[in-house]
Amino acid sequence: MRVLVRPLCFFVLVCGFAATAQPQDAAAPPLNLLYWAPNSPSPTTGGVDAAAVQKAATGYTCTEVTLTVIDDKTGDTLDSYTESPPKAATVSKSFAGLGSGVKVEVTADGTFQSGKTTDTKFITATVTTK
Repeated sequence: MRVLVRPLCFFVLVCGFAATAQPQDAAAPPLNLLYWAPNSPSPTTGGVDAAAVQKAATGYTCTEVTLTVIDDKTGDTLDSYTESPPKAATVSKSFAGLGSGVKVEVTADGTFQSGKTTDTKFITATVTTK
């Protein structure tokens, strides 16, 4: 029995040192969030309503949110709207005059800042106007 216990104790001791000698994970990146508000973006007659929600991580500030509407067929920017800095957690805009039955890509870009550190976020969705 003693013959079996000694190697086992040695193995546990070596594994314990190996576990403590492993490198530690780097600090997790900040969790700045940019996401679509419920039911957004949504098609309207000849346009689209878009609303993006920004939430800055501790120590960060959201400095800018830009909503952009892009023609899905041509890639041309049809309209855009920027709040710098955002007035509220939700940045929203009704884009009109885009035409009926037009497939568009709606994007939101958010910039978050902490001192000299910048963190950017990007979301996109595709909508066809009514």
